[in-house]
Amino acid sequence: MSTAELPDDVVRAGSEASCIVSTAAWNEFWDQSRGAMEAYQCRALLCPEPEGGFSAHCVNLRGVISQGDSEAEAIENIADAFRETLLYCRDSGEKPLWGSVEVDAPPGTKEKWILVRL
Repeated sequence: MSTAELPDDVVRAGSEASCIVSTAAWNEFWDQSRGAMEAYQCRALLCPEPEGGFSAHCVNLRGVISQGDSEAEAIENIADAFRETLLYCRDSGEKPLWGSVEVDAPPGTKEKWILVRL
């Protein structure tokens, strides 16, 4: 399945290697592409920072944190950090540190589910 065949409610963020996706769209996409590629869900919290910009925290893979001057940049950066972490784990033979991560979320925090392809 190419990126052109993704469900209509998928919004692309940055590169073609990542996109923001609703739960319904993710489930449909996953059912159609199971086994066709390595794709993972990055669940991220985008937290507004007092000095401006956003911090981005992956809450389902420990140690993955990024930031950006805008929401779009923070989304792109957290997807890149998530992807690079998984590629490192795959190449080194280390297991990813999957699990829940607690984040002190200030008012205005947004949760995003990002589909990341390796």
